[in-house]
Amino acid sequence: MCKINGTDGWDDKQSFQVFSKYPHNVSAIWSSIRGEETGVKPLERYELVTHMKMNKWATQSHVALEGYNETSKDWYRITECPSGKNGPLKWQAFKCVISIPENTTKIREVLNAGWSPDPKKGSKTWFDALYLVKLDNDNGFSSQAQIMKLVMPEILGSKLSSSATIIKEYDKINPTLWNVSISTSKPTTIGFAEPYDQAWEASVYKDGEKIEVVNSLPLYGVLNAFQIKNTGDLNIVLNFVPQYWYQIGLLISGLTFAFCIIYIIYEWRRDKKIKSSSSDVIKKV
Repeated sequence: MCKINGTDGWDDKQSFQVFSKYPHNVSAIWSSIRGEETGVKPLERYELVTHMKMNKWATQSHVALEGYNETSKDWYRITECPSGKNGPLKWQAFKCVISIPENTTKIREVLNAGWSPDPKKGSKTWFDALYLVKLDNDNGFSSQAQIMKLVMPEILGSKLSSSATIIKEYDKINPTLWNVSISTSKPTTIGFAEPYDQAWEASVYKDGEKIEVVNSLPLYGVLNAFQIKNTGDLNIVLNFVPQYWYQIGLLISGLTFAFCIIYIIYEWRRDKKIKSSSSDVIKKV
């Protein structure tokens, strides 16, 4: 049996709960739920982020990632993240990096809620905040549009953006500066797959005019989130503030250095001219 739990979650009151209770003659069987398929390319790298909680009777609960082999036309297990855990377990975050194997074109997650060693007691496992985040070539996180929520987002509710929000396009200017265009009919929260740092901020523009600046909030403790209060067609500039001031400081330092060089050259030419004039006077005398 599975249901949406409305009283206990990783960082709020909402999570996905799987309850297992088997007859006396049945044991060591998982209650498995498979997620949606996601297209991938071989050798791409992803970080799998998941959060899990278990009661004291749950045994060997885990999250598996399966891949589809295009050659054999079969699904196979790539990894477990985490591997089998026994309860009790308080809410805990798990992360692992996966490199997509050769001939693998699709992946999907499998939630495996473990069994109870006592058939009279039920095993309960809670899952929340499952993400697959694509890593870029610099081993950093890629854009928000490449974050994929793995477990039934239409049921759990996407905490990255509401169904009334459309991310139209995004552009990476550099690792610390992104432009994002969205269309939203109500206030929303967007997520950004960089490791959480409060120094990130979002400047929101509408019709070319800056209307608000939003500081970053932790999303599930690992990602950045920005609460956007305005609606309509918005342009959002995501900026890592320390890098901005570093560039300003670098510019000032460069201008100061250039001024010093110009001043030194000016003084050198001025001294040379004075010495030349003095030599001419001495010759005339």
